Amino acid sequence: KLALGEGTWCPFNSQNTVWSPQAYPLLYLPAYCSFRMTDIWRSFVAQRICWENGWRVLFYSPTVYQERNEHNLMRDFEDEVSGYLNNDKIAKSLAEINLKSGEANLLDNLSKCYDALIGLGVVKPEEAELVEAWARDLTAILKK
Repeated sequence: KLALGEGTWCPFNSQNTVWSPQAYPLLYLPAYCSFRMTDIWRSFVAQRICWENGWRVLFYSPTVYQERNEHNLMRDFEDEVSGYLNNDKIAKSLAEINLKSGEANLLDNLSKCYDALIGLGVVKPEEAELVEAWARDLTAILKK
């Protein structure tokens, strides 16, 4: 097991990933970017917000085995270029955002982080509407 400290960025995907219930609001996946980057960029946003709350990301051995289907690796590479070109900018931008700690601020922090990604041009402005819808839906569900 390995827990990375605050400021140590490590992208992770959505496969074989376990989330603590208090972090469930951070499960939002951006829709207006490459499909190959959606979970990776979510991981950057989640890490930044986790650090603000004193939470760490823990990496451990896999609990499943995935038998890969045949697919075009060059197409995967093409879809990942936006990450290779922008991941460093994303990390630096997210690191500079002034966030508030506490679970009550998770959704506001999520919105601020995606606003930063929109500002960088790595996700489209329409993303803000989906983040707002996610926040509304979660708020309504959690009030029940």
